Amino acid sequence: MNKHSKMIKGISGKESIDQGLLEYSQDIPIDYIRPEFNWRMVQETVDSEYDWTKTDEIMNQASNMGVGVIPVIGLGYTYGTPKNNNNEHITPFNLGPDVYLEQLLLYAEAIIDRYSDDIDMVQVENELNGAYTTSLLGWRYTHIGNDSYWHDTTFLTDIIKGLSNIAHDRNIKTTHNFHSDIPDNINRSININVPTWLEFIELWEPYLDVIGLDIYPNYYSADVSRVYDIVYNRIKATQAITSKPVWILETFISVAEPGTILPEQINFTEAIQNRYIELVLMAGLNAGLDGFFHFGIHRGNAITSNNLDERDLRALSLFQEAFETESIQKLLDVLVEFGFEYFTGRFRSIANGFSMTMAREDGTYRPALDTLIHFLKTDYYKTHIHLNKGANYISFPFDPMYDSHHVFNQTGVSPIGDMSKLGTPEFQWKTIRDENFLFESISPYIMINANEDDISYYGKVWR
Repeated sequence: MNKHSKMIKGISGKESIDQGLLEYSQDIPIDYIRPEFNWRMVQETVDSEYDWTKTDEIMNQASNMGVGVIPVIGLGYTYGTPKNNNNEHITPFNLGPDVYLEQLLLYAEAIIDRYSDDIDMVQVENELNGAYTTSLLGWRYTHIGNDSYWHDTTFLTDIIKGLSNIAHDRNIKTTHNFHSDIPDNINRSININVPTWLEFIELWEPYLDVIGLDIYPNYYSADVSRVYDIVYNRIKATQAITSKPVWILETFISVAEPGTILPEQINFTEAIQNRYIELVLMAGLNAGLDGFFHFGIHRGNAITSNNLDERDLRALSLFQEAFETESIQKLLDVLVEFGFEYFTGRFRSIANGFSMTMAREDGTYRPALDTLIHFLKTDYYKTHIHLNKGANYISFPFDPMYDSHHVFNQTGVSPIGDMSKLGTPEFQWKTIRDENFLFESISPYIMINANEDDISYYGKVWR
C-alpha cells in the first residue's frame, strides 16, 4: 500500500480556528487546518513591530489537536493588509505595485521564518486569478478599468512567484487556490486579456507543488442537480493540464434551520446541504482528487428567516442564470437592471448573510456533518482499479487499460482469498458514482478501514 498516495483531508478557515472545529476535533480526524495568516494579523500598521499573538495561538491550538497547519500568506484582500499613516489599508494603488510587493514579501518571509520548523506547506495569496472580479465586489481595493493592478497578469505572477520562492528557499511546499466559478466567457469579458482559471493554472504551475481549487457552484442557489458534474469536470480539466496533486481547498453550501420557509431557489434545507456534501465527495473520489478541505465546521443557528424581497430574489435568479448559461449578455442585463451599487452593496450582503453551519446551536450534528465525518474517518488510497459486475475476483494493483476483466461478481462480493491480495481482509471499496451499483468508470480509490471487514458502496453494505 505504501506506493499508493493517501488522500489529504483538512478544514479551511479564516483568521482563527472556528469554534465548531475546536469543540468537535476528537470526532473530526484531519491532516491539516488551513487558516489565514494575513498581513494585518501580525502587523496592524506599516510602522508597527510584528505581533505573533494571533498566529502563535493558532499554531498552539493545532498542535494540541494533533494536526498540521497550511497557512494562507500574502492575502491581498483589503481587510487583511495593515493600515498606513492615513488610516487606510495599504494596497498596490496607494503604495505602488513595486513597493507593495517588496513589503508583502518581507512580511511573508517573517511568517515563514518563524514557523518553518512547524509547517511543510503554505498557500500563497488567495484566489488571485479572480483578483479583479473580487475587487469589483469590494473584497480587494476597487479600481475599475484595464489599468487596475488586479488586472495585470505580470504583477499577479510576480506575487505568486515571489511568495513561492521564499517558501521553496526554506524547503516549504506551496499551493494556491484557484477561483473556478467564473465561466470563461464571462471571465474574458470582465477581465479583458486576462487568462481563464485553467490558463492561470498553466501559468503558475511551475511555482506550485499542489494545485488547489475553490468550487462554489451553489453560492446563490439551492439546486444541487448539477453539482456532481461541475465538481468532477473541474477536477478532470485540471488533471488534464498538470501532473501535480489536485486538492479542493474550499467548498460549502448554506443551510437553513428546519422549519424555516424560504423561496425554492434559496431553500437551503439540511437535506440539501447533506446532498451537496455527498455529491462533492462522490465527484472528488471518482475524479481522483488528491486532497479535500471543507470550508469550516461552524456551530450555531442557520438561516432562520427570509429577509429578501422580490427584487433580491430576481437578482439572485438572473445572476445564477447568467453564470449557468455562461452568458455575458445576461450578466450585463442584470447589471443594467439593478445597478453596480446594488451588487457591491445589498447583493454582497445577501450572499455574506447566508449561513454555513455544520452543527446546530445545541451542539447536535446536522446530517451533512455526519456525512463529512464518515468521509474523514476513512483512509483513501489512490490506485487504479476498474470494477464492473460480471466476474468473481480482483487483482491488485493492476492497470485497467490492460486488465479490465478483474472485477467483482454479480453480488458485489469477491472471495476473501482474492481480497487478501490487497494485503488485508479488512477491505472497503467505494465508487459512489450512482445509485444502482453499476461500476461504469475507473474509480481511483480503495479504502482501508480497520474497523470493518465488509465491502460497502457509499454506506450500503454487501456482506
